[in-house]
Amino acid sequence: MGKKAGRNKNIILVLAAFVVAGVLAAIAIAGLPAAPTFGEKSAGLPAAQRDPGEQQLAETKASSGDSRRVILSMGERDDTMYISWSGDEGGPRLVRVSDDRYSLPVTVPVRAVRTKFFGKSEYRYNAMITGLEVGETYYYEIGDGVIYDGPEEFTVSDGEVFAYMGDPQFDESTDDYVAWGALAANMYETNPEVGFVLLGGDMVNLPKKSHWGAFLDSCGVFKNVPMMTVPGNHEGVTSNNTYKSYFHHVGNGPDGEAFYWFEKGRCRFIMLDSSFMTKARQVAMGKGDWRRTNEKIKSWLEEALRTSEKTWNIVVVHHPVYGLHDMFTVSPEVREEWLPIMEEGGVDLVLCGHQHVYMRTRALDGIVYVMGVSGAKQSKYYSGINEPIYSESIYAAGPNYQILRATDDKLEITSYNEKGSIVDAACIKKGVNPPYFRIFW
Repeated sequence: MGKKAGRNKNIILVLAAFVVAGVLAAIAIAGLPAAPTFGEKSAGLPAAQRDPGEQQLAETKASSGDSRRVILSMGERDDTMYISWSGDEGGPRLVRVSDDRYSLPVTVPVRAVRTKFFGKSEYRYNAMITGLEVGETYYYEIGDGVIYDGPEEFTVSDGEVFAYMGDPQFDESTDDYVAWGALAANMYETNPEVGFVLLGGDMVNLPKKSHWGAFLDSCGVFKNVPMMTVPGNHEGVTSNNTYKSYFHHVGNGPDGEAFYWFEKGRCRFIMLDSSFMTKARQVAMGKGDWRRTNEKIKSWLEEALRTSEKTWNIVVVHHPVYGLHDMFTVSPEVREEWLPIMEEGGVDLVLCGHQHVYMRTRALDGIVYVMGVSGAKQSKYYSGINEPIYSESIYAAGPNYQILRATDDKLEITSYNEKGSIVDAACIKKGVNPPYFRIFW
């Protein structure tokens, strides 16, 4: 009798624990704070005392994480990260983050902001995580308050090493993104010190749901390393509202998703939407509104450079300021409206794309221009002998990417092709005009 009574008592205690757990989960979901700061812990068992099955679940990376189409992006300062993902009308809407993966189940989740577009057939969720420390690795998992995906991780960059990838745009079909995704993954695998990746626009051929979906499906590496983007003309020239719905960036410019700046390490990055210069945008806005907005942009650009205390000022823009040619581009308009401010404000490097070839210029009034292409679409203009006189290096044999390292006195740029071979390398010396270049072939 004593043993049977003991067994009954244990069964009752287990059932009671399940009931209490369910009630606590319901209360947690109903009473979640709108956006708690990272690092808050809920009351519960310490990680060392958690159930072994729960611990094993926390260590398992669920394949559903890829279907979320997760993208990391950074805030204006070092302590902020945005995590965005796709879902349906009901979510999932929560993400919990911790510097200890085993404490995730007892960490208070952050509630994401939901954006719906494409006729309410697409739902994007974005959560802002603050309180992060440079050099630290953090773990995160997305869920609905009861069920969470397996944890992913990211490390907060010190900004010394980063990458640039121009124009991921496909050529023949969206199947080309598979190769682009492999290029991005290999880039990060062979350069694990890369803290974030800059993308120079034209992620899609058309701003259609199917094109965006194919691109995002190949962005698996960007759930672990942040992506910072500018829109290109293929994201839309009259507007780029779909682009703004998919990506969340710092809101410190005239148009926070398309014009913004952020800082990392020794660099201030100024991100510009050059499609603003197109005739289509002027018509869509009306010439009066366009002119007034352009004046705001110019004032903002001047202020962003004037207030920079960083060693290096780097501009990322889709259309080249100085490219292979001026046909079918807004390069002349950018040179007329924005370039004087960039030259006066001390810009050191401009990263761009659009013309589907790699080219690095010599220093032009103190600024070096690097144009890259990481996607399958390649230039049909370049003949092998018609590069401009200001070109220092050109590569037109396929996709490429750039690894950049910023120190106190130099900015190193190394360009790789899709096979991982170096096709160009240069070093910009601070205070030396023109910069000294080291070229490897």
